[in-house]
Amino acid sequence: MGTNSVKIRASESQSLLNYGFRFYETHKLYGTGDVLNRVRIWKGDRESLPLGLGSDLKVTIPRKQYTNLSARMEVNPKIMAPIHKGAELGRVSITLDDEEVANVPLIALDEIPEGSLWQRAKDSALLWLE
Repeated sequence: MGTNSVKIRASESQSLLNYGFRFYETHKLYGTGDVLNRVRIWKGDRESLPLGLGSDLKVTIPRKQYTNLSARMEVNPKIMAPIHKGAELGRVSITLDDEEVANVPLIALDEIPEGSLWQRAKDSALLWLE
């Protein structure tokens, strides 16, 4: 802290910690493995896949600002099988008053193998019609 005394450094460090605890709070927004979204999977043995986070998402913000938080998810538009568990398929962005406070990957919570020949052909035709 740029002081010559150990006692003054300890006092200044304590003041800084007190400031942080007094004016800021931490919130757990989403837990590990929570399903945040389900997306359409093409050419897989199933049509939907749950998406979530690989670890807890916590943010530290000024006190009494929790209601001003907003979350936005961006997911790849066309996801083709096979999908491995943990594959990054999008992002979650948390903002507070138009300022981004967190941006984390959105991952596959399950594994989806490639579908049967019939499923792949059907999805190829549907994709062609889109």
